[in-house]
Amino acid sequence: MAENLKSELNEQISQLAVDQQRRVLDFVRSLASAVRNGTSGQVLLAHVGSIDIDDLATIRQAIEEDCETINSDEW
Repeated sequence: MAENLKSELNEQISQLAVDQQRRVLDFVRSLASAVRNGTSGQVLLAHVGSIDIDDLATIRQAIEEDCETINSDEW
C-alpha cells in the first residue's frame, strides 16, 4: 500500500471515536475475509464465440425492443 494512503487512512481513523474505529476495523476485516464470487475473465474467455451469431442477433433485438422502453403506466 502506498505510504501516503496509509498515512491518510491513519489520520482519518484517528479522528474517529473509539466505537467508530471499531466499526472501521470490523468493516476492513469483512473486506479481507469476503469470498469473491463469480467467474474469472480468464475462464470466460474460453467461451468467446460459443454463441451462434444468429442467436446473438436475436438477443440484441430482444434487448433493444423490450429493455430500452419505459412503460410509465406499468408502475
